[in-house]
Amino acid sequence: MRPIVLFDMDGTLTEPRKKISYEMVSVIDNLTKVADIGIVTGSGIDYVEQQCNPLWEDLIGIDTTKLKIMPCNGTQVYTMKSGNQLQQEYSVSMRDKIGDVTYQELIREIIHIQSWAMRHGDFLSKIPLTGHFLSYRDSLLNWCPVGRDSKDVERQRFKQQDDIYKIRESLLNVLISHLNDRAFPLKDLNMALGGATSIDIYPRGWDKTYALNHVDKEKCYFIGDKCTGNGNDKEIYDAIKLEGLGAFEVKSPQETMFIINNEILKGSQYET
Repeated sequence: MRPIVLFDMDGTLTEPRKKISYEMVSVIDNLTKVADIGIVTGSGIDYVEQQCNPLWEDLIGIDTTKLKIMPCNGTQVYTMKSGNQLQQEYSVSMRDKIGDVTYQELIREIIHIQSWAMRHGDFLSKIPLTGHFLSYRDSLLNWCPVGRDSKDVERQRFKQQDDIYKIRESLLNVLISHLNDRAFPLKDLNMALGGATSIDIYPRGWDKTYALNHVDKEKCYFIGDKCTGNGNDKEIYDAIKLEGLGAFEVKSPQETMFIINNEILKGSQYET
């Protein structure tokens, strides 16, 4: 059985919210000769299509059934059909899992914190707020304090401030504290920093290790950029590090290409 290389998307395969580069497509093309490919991201399928469309457009020569797209931490699975059309094979619902009353209470608390931070937060009140702060993706809730409609310059400004002042971690700690005070069933939820500007909230066990239900984890590599602390790659990174073929933390798509060429392909038993 061929191995499968699982990739995070933002910061790993692509720059955050950017299209995959043709240099990366070329490297992935090389990799498909010896391994299957999986994309495991907290983003929804719409962002995957926007950012990675050049990938399957340019890999016409490979068996695209070997390409698994697993958005929302792998709680959804899409495969490629003829004509490079994505077809959903699997999906689960967060609202069904935790119940609508719990879900609505969670939404109200996040809106309350977001509203307070926009008016009084030391850093967030000084950052442009663009709207679309909450994005429900069926199997997870994405909270983006700066707003998902932000422009690149606004995202970069927020990211710089977040790197220094840990804005998202602070907001996440406030949310957890508020929910604890209200005896909210936190044992049923996981919360992690997602991408460069957001927080992912999902039922416990629905982190990126959920994607391993769809593959043989002993035949997996994983490459991601948020593999420590509260990063949303940590659980799958740890799992593959323990039981898979190898797990790698990177800081950029350029480093991802280096890992593919020099760690996975070169010198391995799968080298062509």
